[in-house]
Amino acid sequence: MFGLAAGSALSLALMLIVLRSPDTPHAAALSGMAQAIGYGIAAFAPFLAGLAHDLTGAWTASVGLMLAALVPAGWAGWLAARRALVGQAQDAPQRID
Repeated sequence: MFGLAAGSALSLALMLIVLRSPDTPHAAALSGMAQAIGYGIAAFAPFLAGLAHDLTGAWTASVGLMLAALVPAGWAGWLAARRALVGQAQDAPQRID
């Protein structure tokens, strides 16, 4: 279930980058920012999970960290799913197809 959710989250994140960008330069900037942060977290998370396992001797802390990571991920997903385009003023007309 975790693998299915992780794969779905990656596909959804890449799709939201395209859907929330009004043009190619905004898409490139948003993609660079999102992927740099996302891959940075993805590179550090296994180390943190292993460290938690080594310190506690059980997987409970690692699973707890993964569950705790769902809170900011869900919040970011909620914000990304708004009907808005990046790089535009809030009162400007928005093109959402």
